[in-house]
Amino acid sequence: MESKSLELYSNNNKLSELIANSNKFPKENPAPVMRFSAQGHVLMYSNKAGDGIIKYLDQKENIGAKNNFTKELDLSFNEQINRQFEIRIEDDVYTCLLYTSDAA
Repeated sequence: MESKSLELYSNNNKLSELIANSNKFPKENPAPVMRFSAQGHVLMYSNKAGDGIIKYLDQKENIGAKNNFTKELDLSFNEQINRQFEIRIEDDVYTCLLYTSDAA
């Protein structure tokens, strides 16, 4: 019985370590990673690169880019489909891949 407990404890520790390491991927990704809620499109997570895009879109003079980004989010969430589009942020062009959790 004791060896089974040790085995379960060991497996649980390995699983916890795998989960902890996988949670670092978005943070360590040099590309922007953002997560929005389906209701109200509230920004739930953004890595450092994503923060730069959000700051750019929040500037008053970039309202057109923000409106386009929001329109793409709306289409993806409302139609429950995955979408791809490009957005220009100063001299850089980013390909945005929108995935909804319910899209096939």
